[in-house]
Amino acid sequence: MPQPAQMPLKPEDLAAFYWHHSIDLGNGVVTPGSKSLDTIAREADCFFAHGVKGMSVLDIGAWDGAFSFEAERRGASRVLATDHFCWVGDGPGKKAAFDIARHALNSKVEEAVVTVEDLDPARHGTFDVVLFLGVLYHLKNPMYGLECAAAMSHDQIVVETVIARGLPDHPPMAVFFPNSELNDDDTNWWAPTPACVEAMLRRVGFPTVEMREYPTPDTGANSQPAPAVSAFRRTRKRIKQQLRGIFQPQRQREVSYGRAIFHAWR
Repeated sequence: MPQPAQMPLKPEDLAAFYWHHSIDLGNGVVTPGSKSLDTIAREADCFFAHGVKGMSVLDIGAWDGAFSFEAERRGASRVLATDHFCWVGDGPGKKAAFDIARHALNSKVEEAVVTVEDLDPARHGTFDVVLFLGVLYHLKNPMYGLECAAAMSHDQIVVETVIARGLPDHPPMAVFFPNSELNDDDTNWWAPTPACVEAMLRRVGFPTVEMREYPTPDTGANSQPAPAVSAFRRTRKRIKQQLRGIFQPQRQREVSYGRAIFHAWR
């Protein structure tokens, strides 16, 4: 593994590592991530839509660190990047990539090799903003993992996750993948409905929840919070669904999978 003083900055040297995040290291050097710079920028504009200037930020599952470094660039007062699966576990990445980027950027982002379940407010502190991006659906016990992440935040948590569409809002539910049914990846365990994610967030102490659609090339940074649906409209929709079930033959629901971003506050 390269030592900090010998960190490679040439594109051909960076190619020796697997990168998930494309990160601009300056001087025309960009890490060859599977996610493009444009995609990272669009995601960051949504993740940081409410700002992080002067705030402390915890990035759980940081991987190559793109959003840790972006939080620092946007003025966060303290950033702690954590990972285990992609740094020392069975994930496709390794911590060397994060180390290279941090050295090249002369970043003050802190690090901790730790699972979400082993995060400890007494040891690691608590934060204004917790980033929980692309982690929830990889956990065998997502509710416990979310509880652990929530314990690290005294204000806001940002959750980005796979979601299931086409299922009713009530009761909140999640699709379980026992093998590799989702994207041929046996570490993808769950696809909760948006209503399920919202209910989980409220259960762990975040009563105010705002959902944003995942930014596509069409929506970009203009991805807006999903409009709130009144209790009356939800009830009316549920009654209509029930009536259709009485008078029409049952058909198998068409379930699709996408991604969404949830901002939640205590």
